[in-house]
Amino acid sequence: MNQRITQKKLIARLIVTEEERAQAFRLRHDIFTEELGWTDSEKYETDEFDVGSDFLGLFDGNKLVAFTRITKHTSPWMFEKVDVFKLLIDQPLVKTLDSVESTRYFVSRNFRGQHQINGYKVFYSQLFLYSFYEYCLMKGARKVYCVFLMPIFRLLRRQGLPIYRIDSKRKSSAKNLTVPTVIDWELLDPKKFFKTGLLELVSIKIDSNYFNKFLLT
Repeated sequence: MNQRITQKKLIARLIVTEEERAQAFRLRHDIFTEELGWTDSEKYETDEFDVGSDFLGLFDGNKLVAFTRITKHTSPWMFEKVDVFKLLIDQPLVKTLDSVESTRYFVSRNFRGQHQINGYKVFYSQLFLYSFYEYCLMKGARKVYCVFLMPIFRLLRRQGLPIYRIDSKRKSSAKNLTVPTVIDWELLDPKKFFKTGLLELVSIKIDSNYFNKFLLT
């Protein structure tokens, strides 16, 4: 277990500065080109779906820990434009006011595993998911289309996330399988999903406001 300890409250916020965007694009290259081999990029990983999308990041100090790109229903989605997803997905995409697409979701390699934060044993991935939930609440996004590797999908299911596969290979559980999914936040049971005490570890800064706890009503 990683014994790294921090007493700082983590910050989840939208990425808007050029410096932070560059950090995100470098990490995307590290994850999606160097580690997973999903893309072919040099130093920075970018694509046409970045335009008009929100970038949500979790920061430990000035270090970007986790990231996702969120694309609203009025913009093109990877799920409808990229051939591999068009072939995999066997259900109609519902693009409405309360639906978004989340892609390029990752936790930095240096911040994976369990960490000690303010006396709690936590995963940064778990804290980022809490932050992502809060973002969706604030934006009125009930359904989230996203893609994960099979081990991550199964972990999220065990943690109580209402996430469902929408691919034609739903009977397969191969570890290297890329799984297109949909999250329905309306089906979430907050009491089962959120762990006591962990909500206090993250401040959410979206639209220039800080939120020190989650809106669970």
